[in-house]
Amino acid sequence: MTVVGRVAGLWRYPVKSMAAEELDGAEVSWHGLAGDRRWAFIRDGQVRSGFPWLTIRERPEMACYRPRFAEPDRPNASLTLVRTPSARELDVADPALAAELGPGVRIIKQDRGVFDTMPLSLLTTQALAGLGRLAGTRLATGRFRPNILVDAPGSEFPEDAWVSRVLRIGGLRMRVDKRDQRCVMVTIDPVTLRRDPAVLRTIARERHNQLGVYGSTVEPGRIAVGDPSNSNPEPPIVRYGGVTWVSFPPYRPVEGSDRQPLPGAERVGPTDPQQVVTVSVRLHRRQGPDRVGPRLPGRRLGSADRLGTRAKRRLTNAESHGPGSPCGYRHRATRPRPSALSPPGPVPVRED
Repeated sequence: MTVVGRVAGLWRYPVKSMAAEELDGAEVSWHGLAGDRRWAFIRDGQVRSGFPWLTIRERPEMACYRPRFAEPDRPNASLTLVRTPSARELDVADPALAAELGPGVRIIKQDRGVFDTMPLSLLTTQALAGLGRLAGTRLATGRFRPNILVDAPGSEFPEDAWVSRVLRIGGLRMRVDKRDQRCVMVTIDPVTLRRDPAVLRTIARERHNQLGVYGSTVEPGRIAVGDPSNSNPEPPIVRYGGVTWVSFPPYRPVEGSDRQPLPGAERVGPTDPQQVVTVSVRLHRRQGPDRVGPRLPGRRLGSADRLGTRAKRRLTNAESHGPGSPCGYRHRATRPRPSALSPPGPVPVRED
């Protein structure tokens, strides 16, 4: 694995859209940082809304409410207290707090977290500086509300290249799933509460409205400020039997496995000596090998991925379920099931 940077900052948000709690270290589970966004306030009259949350967009002053855990070492079981701008400290579930935020507002708790997209968000100091240069102003990290800030010397927006890869940060393994699509929340300064629409306009114009990345947990673990961030090698692209395959290395090889790529397979993309062909995607006839790029196991492929395939598949990988788990596509009954003892060879997914 290649070291791509080091953790420069960690934050969790005990209450959605309220102030962040800065951390030196934290446990990360399948549902993100322990205690992150477990509470949220719901606006009045939004019972049928797909986004009922009361956020900084509606009430910028929420950024001045500071939640904390009474037992910081047990955030998921701890009492959550909120310090208001008037210096009162209330239980997050106290009706007086909801009434202060607006008529009809109520609180809800989700043990899995109230996330807009995914449980982990990551930003680099280089992306922050690059956007500040484009916008012509100095931008605070808190405006973008990341969980993990990484210092990754090199290009201005290095996290763009991490999409579809797995990062090891301390004891955590995090899959970078997609770029973070930004909204009007980034226009609000979390300290002064002033709105600056130019920030979002710059992101839209220069960055296709994207800054930072979202991810999910592949292997839970503890992370801390100063931990190195390592990236796995780029997956290989293999041509075999006249068909081009997008292939991925086994993240956790099974002991005793001596499986190798099929004889005659020609690697036509980035490779690593330790990689073997494990899962594959067959391209639509009208696409050529020039349109192939590494893709993430478990992601549904479609026009947005520019592969032109309508393959429907389900992938279970040993990384998520541990050694000895089935790893491969669910395919037609006429083909044998992949062995649970070793990573399978390439199995084409037939088009619908």
